[in-house]
Amino acid sequence: YPNSVYGLFDPSQNAEYNLDHRCIGFRSTFGLSDDSTTSAQAQLDVLSDGTNIYTHVFDVGQSEQKTLALASPLKLRLESQRTSGVDTEAFGAFATAQVLCTQ
Repeated sequence: YPNSVYGLFDPSQNAEYNLDHRCIGFRSTFGLSDDSTTSAQAQLDVLSDGTNIYTHVFDVGQSEQKTLALASPLKLRLESQRTSGVDTEAFGAFATAQVLCTQ
């Protein structure tokens, strides 16, 4: 997947973007990066101005394509946290992440 956002730090990662109240949609394929180890698991969250609008726990090999409505937030935050044991490397991924902006 081109233009993917995923963590290289373990056990948790995040990326925050300033949308300046100009965007009304976010879409991505949510899952784990191929760099994750066997039996890895991570929770992915999307926050719009601090309010959680998406959360899901993924195992290796699972993914979900999703489009989320945004209420023109100032900030969009993508979070990933490992939920599997300390012996695993789980890298949450937001594949081909895109925002729809109106201005």
